[in-house]
Amino acid sequence: MIAQYKVQAYPGLRIRKGDVVLDCGGFVGDWTRFALSAGAWRVVTVEPSSENLECLRRNLSREIREGRVLVYSKGLWDGDARLYLQHREGNPAAHSVTGGSSGSGEWIDLTSIDKMVADLAMDRVDVIKMDIEGAETRAIRGARTTLNRFRPRLAVATEHTMDVLQNNRNVIEAVREIAPFYRPRCGYCRVTDRGVVPETLYFVQ
Repeated sequence: MIAQYKVQAYPGLRIRKGDVVLDCGGFVGDWTRFALSAGAWRVVTVEPSSENLECLRRNLSREIREGRVLVYSKGLWDGDARLYLQHREGNPAAHSVTGGSSGSGEWIDLTSIDKMVADLAMDRVDVIKMDIEGAETRAIRGARTTLNRFRPRLAVATEHTMDVLQNNRNVIEAVREIAPFYRPRCGYCRVTDRGVVPETLYFVQ
């Protein structure tokens, strides 16, 4: 996790000076800090885990005070819901609402990107980075208005399900269904017994 502070985890996602960015799956603020250093004007960092939020707020305390970072403490879905966030022991970056309600964890509130953008009265969204541990397709379907109104540059981490290849198909289908002007492009990949499988997708216009 510490290494993520030192590398660009999404090299195919360009941040331009003055961008307004949604960091969906903010973890402890590593990618938010990168986006700011790359020139973003403001980042809305979306993170539901209470322990990650504590770290995030400490790591970005100055940027939050300055108004450059706005922390949004809910999970993302295709509408309002309350689900169990299952904690992944030893890897707090992998907490997920898609793994059931057993084991350690916490109940969290979820909402859609469209509702969040409306609640925050946002008049711009230039970039969306999404790394939300298996909830990608639901969250994309909850972003119909945002994607069509602002046409942000979009990166989606897709490696978080048992069938990564099918998750890639599901994400592409969801984007195509609600915002057909986007074209998918592969980011990081890994080699499996089923061939080369993308772990990140970019969507370009």
